[in-house]
Amino acid sequence: MRRLTDSSDDYDPAVAPDGRQLVFVRWAGGHEADLYALELRDGTAVPRRITSDHMPKASPVWTVDGREIVYIAGEPTSERGIYHLNFPGGKPHRIEGTGDSAWALAIAAKGHRLVYAKSVRDYNLWRLALPAPGGAAGPFREIPVVHTI
Repeated sequence: MRRLTDSSDDYDPAVAPDGRQLVFVRWAGGHEADLYALELRDGTAVPRRITSDHMPKASPVWTVDGREIVYIAGEPTSERGIYHLNFPGGKPHRIEGTGDSAWALAIAAKGHRLVYAKSVRDYNLWRLALPAPGGAAGPFREIPVVHTI
């Protein structure tokens, strides 16, 4: 066993189907992160950055043929989409039709299928009548939210 990178800010590693490359996310502080690749055959290889948009990223996976990397990018509290890019070099493109709030990607070894989870937060406001000393609290009720544009 040997250490592959010298940064404690590296996470979500994924090995290419041919076993020759590793892709991972390197956090740069704040909400900035980029994808990096590392050649696994050479024990002295240096990670190279393959994205440079500094958006938060997670869950990179390789396509079965090893020609593309699919990953999640965007703020967890806003648009968090699924992107793909050609490897070893290419411009990232969002995969349309997947919506927002993507999380935890996986690609099937056969059948060209991608699965992912969606993490959606649903905040609501509630009210509760406080009890008089020695009494019981009143019923809780949801406060209706009115959306206006």
